[in-house]
Amino acid sequence: MRNEEEDFKKSKITKDSLRREIKRKRDNLTPDEVTEKSKLVKEKLLSLPEFKSARIVAFYVSLKKSNEVETGDMIREALRMGKIVLVPITDTVEDKIVFSEIKSLGDMMLGTFDILEPVPEMRKIFSNEAIRLIVVPGIVFDLEGYRIGYGLGYYDKFLSGLAKYVTKVGLAYDFQVVEKIPVEGHDVRLGKIITDERIIECND
Repeated sequence: MRNEEEDFKKSKITKDSLRREIKRKRDNLTPDEVTEKSKLVKEKLLSLPEFKSARIVAFYVSLKKSNEVETGDMIREALRMGKIVLVPITDTVEDKIVFSEIKSLGDMMLGTFDILEPVPEMRKIFSNEAIRLIVVPGIVFDLEGYRIGYGLGYYDKFLSGLAKYVTKVGLAYDFQVVEKIPVEGHDVRLGKIITDERIIECND
């Protein structure tokens, strides 16, 4: 038991240090770098056969102040293609996220953690079973498809409830991908990671 506790503490320390290190690099990107790299990621996402065939796609809504890979143009393009686009709503009472359809980015307002969420009167919640492809944020990713997020666990909880047929895609700048990160029991693997430089296949 003591060894397990020590391993967990070491794992947490390593995760926290990786999170800080990579987040610092991301914070140092210029607005032009974010725009250009995000455009390259978008082109690769749109080229995926799984994206082309998915009728219902769930996106995270990028947070500009965090320099996340921008998803706004991806969402607009998916809507233009006639896809049903879902975005998350954070329920801090039940400690979970749910996904609602949006018809336009104009149907959004500032919500939890200052992330844009659908305005209440426009919300249409979809079940997990409806999703065919989900685009996932993160701070650090590894080549096996594991990720380090912001440490709140919302996405790990949601991803663990998705069926195996759902394509799980992480979006990142290439420097956010490392060879291996410490894995805990609740961590969920992604099937693909798309960066500005490559598409990483993480399936067994």
